[in-house]
Amino acid sequence: MASVTLTDEQRETVLLEYAQTGTYRAAARKAGCSVDSAQRIVRSSELESDTPVGQMRTQKKVDIAEKMGDVQLVLLDAMMDPAKIKEARFQELAVALGIVTEKRLLMTGQPTVRTETNGPVGQLTPEEKEQARRLRERMFSRESV
Repeated sequence: MASVTLTDEQRETVLLEYAQTGTYRAAARKAGCSVDSAQRIVRSSELESDTPVGQMRTQKKVDIAEKMGDVQLVLLDAMMDPAKIKEARFQELAVALGIVTEKRLLMTGQPTVRTETNGPVGQLTPEEKEQARRLRERMFSRESV
């Protein structure tokens, strides 16, 4: 198939129509291009925050993160309410809180895992070296039996 180059005006039309309707089909129809072309244009612009689609995506992330924060507070209140604890298992509330907390951290770009390393990385202590030596001896002595 021959490659068709879209004009800047068509690209802008795709982005604006997609920002308004949220559908690739409507954006493609309005700009006079294929749905695949509209998808490529929108997806490439989603990485750029200065486009309408990028701005819309950024704003939606902020809105969702705020709502998740509200949900966290409601869940915390529910976990502390004796009546709610009787209605729902505590584990259910705790799991819901954990999920919402992790999703909120993801949406705000914060780490969801924290790893702590004590001592130099990649170096064994003398005790660990001795344990490894004994383990090797036991493993190799079993093979020769």
